Amino acid sequence: MSLSPDTLTASTAKTVRLVITNNSDDTFIYGEQLELEFYSKGSWSPGYPFTELAFEIAYSLEPGESVTKDINLQPLEKEHNDIPGQYRFGKQFIGDNGTKKLRICADFTMR
Repeated sequence: MSLSPDTLTASTAKTVRLVITNNSDDTFIYGEQLELEFYSKGSWSPGYPFTELAFEIAYSLEPGESVTKDINLQPLEKEHNDIPGQYRFGKQFIGDNGTKKLRICADFTMR
């Protein structure tokens, strides 16, 4: 999972592009939900939901497949008031008929 750009300026940051690529031999199921974490005092804060959803939709990511999502950063402005620092988005994936759980993250810096 990667973000572009990975360094943002608070006054101009409106969206980032999230690219998720399945480099495994397994098919994974995922939803729209993203978690946001902030790096402070040597550790990552617990993730909290970044996207507000009325209901969750499940998507399938096949081996070798990629998906691209544009993420609106306005909720970040409201929660952190454009605080400079290191952030990351986390996303949960389920594979192998529910027996394999995976959480991946993509970091970015707010200046």
